Order: sequence, then structure tokens, then C-alpha cells
Amino acid sequence: MHTAEKMKYQLNKNDQGEILFEFDEDNQLFAYWLKNNYTSSNTQDLDTLIQFVEKIQAGRIDDYQISRNSYYLQLTSTSAKIIGLSTLDAPNEVTDNKMDVANPLENECRLDTFLTLLKDWQTLIH
Repeated sequence: MHTAEKMKYQLNKNDQGEILFEFDEDNQLFAYWLKNNYTSSNTQDLDTLIQFVEKIQAGRIDDYQISRNSYYLQLTSTSAKIIGLSTLDAPNEVTDNKMDVANPLENECRLDTFLTLLKDWQTLIH
């Protein structure tokens, strides 16, 4: 299990090449967001996101936000916040793409922790 500054997770692939993940309870939304948005079929999108995080860390941009597949990601110089807008108990379930803004799910971590997670995920899907 990998620990990135209070975020504990384990990433693997099974024999069929399916991604398996285990995250601590406080950060599971990051896992669902990664699995639903960044796969081996769209590695360039993940590479682009990593570049934005690195630009923020270098002070070339102040922040970055993206909304995709019922998730909203907000990056600042100090943190990464993911918000899942869903009525489901398990955000990994398939939805009809309707968002429920009254019941958001939210996780936040340090920006450097988030970058470590993205690079670990990148290694897994490449």
C-alpha cells in the first residue's frame, strides 16, 4: 500500500488487465474519479492534467479547474479538491449523467500528494 501524505492507496492490475484499487475511506472519491476519467484509452488527458499540476507548482499559473463526467476538480497552489455530484451511494456506479448539486461528495488533499497519485496512476495505465 502506498502512502502519499495521509492518502493511503494501492493500485494494481489483475490478469485480465483490469485496474484494481484500494483507497482509504477518506479518499475513495479520487479513485472513482481516476477510474471513470483516465484510462489507457485516453492517456494524453492524464498527461495534460499532470502538466497543469506542474505549472501550478512552478508558479506559472494560479489554479486550474475541470468538470468531467459528473466530477469537478479544483487545483490551487496548495490543494486538489474533487467534488462528485451524484445521488448514488457509490460514485463508481453508472448513472444517467444527471448531477445532484444538493448532495455533493467531496475529497481534498495536498497538491503534491495529488501529483504523486496522478503519476502512480499514469504508470499503471501506460
